[in-house]
Amino acid sequence: MAEENKQQFKIDNDELVATIKELKENRSDENFAKVSRLIQTANFVCPVEVAENTEAVEKEDGKVALENKRSFKFHVLRNSDGKKYMAVFTSPEEISKANNKDILPPNNYIVLNIVALMGAFKNGDTELSGMVIDPFSNNFAVPGNIIARLADSEVYTPKPNEQVKVTVPTRYPDGFIETMREKLDENGKVNQLFLFILERQNQAKSLLFIVDDDLGIDDRRELYGTISQIASPFVQGMHLMFVPYTDNFARTVSENKLPCYRK
Repeated sequence: MAEENKQQFKIDNDELVATIKELKENRSDENFAKVSRLIQTANFVCPVEVAENTEAVEKEDGKVALENKRSFKFHVLRNSDGKKYMAVFTSPEEISKANNKDILPPNNYIVLNIVALMGAFKNGDTELSGMVIDPFSNNFAVPGNIIARLADSEVYTPKPNEQVKVTVPTRYPDGFIETMREKLDENGKVNQLFLFILERQNQAKSLLFIVDDDLGIDDRRELYGTISQIASPFVQGMHLMFVPYTDNFARTVSENKLPCYRK
């Protein structure tokens, strides 16, 4: 969801910022691995331009209704070589470091994790070379192939003896089910989609998607990015995780539960 820039987002990327600085001073494999791990769990503040259009939508009863549709255009910067990178920030304060405030869209920000960013990357500007974290301070570039690898590892694999709690949401955000149905019908690659709240010990709650599809691993990674992009405006920066329906954990959790989407 787009938010005004005065709102204080509940995100903490201090360790990521510090580790990026360490990596710039000492480009060791250990520091690179730590930065990669922290990027996987981070939520980034992304300036966006929001466009709202009115579309005629046919309902299940055959009637046509006019609905407001929102689309997001992410901010892109060019490096000295002319390559284009999506600008993401570790905090709203980092955005304020821009020397020329006009180069960033005012007020509108959304908070996305790496999976949602991968979805935006895949479905956005085809000339993007990657993303750049805090371009006006640390200026840390992450190539597109690294984004894909980090996003892919967001697929959740329960660890042996890990204590988790999985619950069904008591309600869905307004418009979530309708938008998910519309977009997944267009996509045509999902048979069923289940949504749960996953609580792990000493970690923030995540939204857990269990996805029933007939795809291979590479196509499934792209599909997860698509689902993230659909869901992100509704879930206000919550961490998203995915498990394929073929996994034993997924079958157990979703048994006798109603999917939030069915083809």
